[in-house]
Amino acid sequence: MAYNLTGLDNVNSFYSLTKEVNTITGDILGLAIVSLIMIVSFFYMKKYDTESSLIASSFITAIISGILFFVELISFTVMIFPFLMLCIAIFIKVFTE
Repeated sequence: MAYNLTGLDNVNSFYSLTKEVNTITGDILGLAIVSLIMIVSFFYMKKYDTESSLIASSFITAIISGILFFVELISFTVMIFPFLMLCIAIFIKVFTE
């Protein structure tokens, strides 16, 4: 289904455009941003061992998802997943050593 984005009356800035597109797509844009940050930061940290890179990328993603939740670009359920991944990654790191 095609959406007509030329008739948006309340879009005055990049933030309002992003918020409107996120509303149209049903919060998939926010989820895609958080997922992309997680994947890119995990592969960027891959020069360290897997557990450490998972902890670092989960921490970065948790901070950014908190900011995106604060500006209302993602829902609470999307925001909580990086924090859960961070807790699980720390749990794995602590108990595997």
